[in-house]
Amino acid sequence: MERRGFTIPEMLVVCFLAIIVLFLIVGLLFPSFSMFRTQSAASDAQQSALLFMHEMNTGLLNTLLETVTIGSDPIAISYQVVQEANSFSAADGSPLMSDTFVVVHYDSGRRMVLMEDCEVPPGDESQPRRLSVAELQSVISEVSGEERVLARHVEDLKITDHDEDLALLNPPVRLTITCTVDISAGGAIKEERYQMTTLVTPRSVRY
Repeated sequence: MERRGFTIPEMLVVCFLAIIVLFLIVGLLFPSFSMFRTQSAASDAQQSALLFMHEMNTGLLNTLLETVTIGSDPIAISYQVVQEANSFSAADGSPLMSDTFVVVHYDSGRRMVLMEDCEVPPGDESQPRRLSVAELQSVISEVSGEERVLARHVEDLKITDHDEDLALLNPPVRLTITCTVDISAGGAIKEERYQMTTLVTPRSVRY
């Protein structure tokens, strides 16, 4: 028995139904992809801000206010943390500081916050030592190759103290970070933004 082929009307009906099914699939998947991109971008921005704040809270709560320096151009902060082992002197109970300063600065060109360590400059060991603003800027300007990325997608970073007079720090230290991730598509400009602010009061020891 000879098998009958499809007629033109039947083929048109099949093609029409296939197109309808295709449009239904696209209609279901496209919003899902868009929602996934939005949620992923929001997660990236939030995670970057949270990691930065966690590191800064941990570091500043484990330092002395007398060792903290805040720079405004570029935006940066340096501090010397207490040693993890043998944190306090057995003789007088004073904190024993590490041999390096932690330097954190904002690279606006790369939209990153970077962290590195630098050696403590020589000075009177009986007094808390801190970097001058000029020394802080010098450390940042030198390419050491040991910088670590602390936060990405950073649109803005503000570091200041209670009265915004950085020459004489008045706690608490105020940190505000704004992270944005671009999810523009099809000519529509869209971004996910996450901003976080925290106040940290480092220890203070009078000598």
